[in-house]
Amino acid sequence: MMNNIKIVHGIVANVVILMVIVFWGSTVISELFLDQQAIKLVKQSIVYYGLPFMIVAMMITGMTGFLLGKESNYLPILNKKKRMPFIVFNGLFVMVPLAIYLNYKAANNAFDSWFVIMQVVELSIGIVQLSLLGKNFTEGIKISKSFNSW
Repeated sequence: MMNNIKIVHGIVANVVILMVIVFWGSTVISELFLDQQAIKLVKQSIVYYGLPFMIVAMMITGMTGFLLGKESNYLPILNKKKRMPFIVFNGLFVMVPLAIYLNYKAANNAFDSWFVIMQVVELSIGIVQLSLLGKNFTEGIKISKSFNSW
């Protein structure tokens, strides 16, 4: 049973990281190289298609991670646990509202200074999020190697 949880955790955690990379990258590409219609499409796709899937994937990652490390005192697991509140906060209370706000602004052709400012904030927090997720990824690799679980 625990081995299945480890497999699910590893797969879904990687999906989350890839989704953040795709959201961030598609945003940068559309903003720098494409027109406003493309920006609208990227924003809409992220909010309507990406976010629901991403939220479920993050919940599964969190639940499986909790089950795997709930009573552990192993340092890499403790490090992952320390980062998780920041990852959750950034995701749910910063990135999701910003994605919804930017989609609203784009849908209404409001590519004004607030759009630009909030876009820079979203991209900046996205880099922080990728950094935190990347650190958890490397800790996960250490954990799996030390327990020979893969």
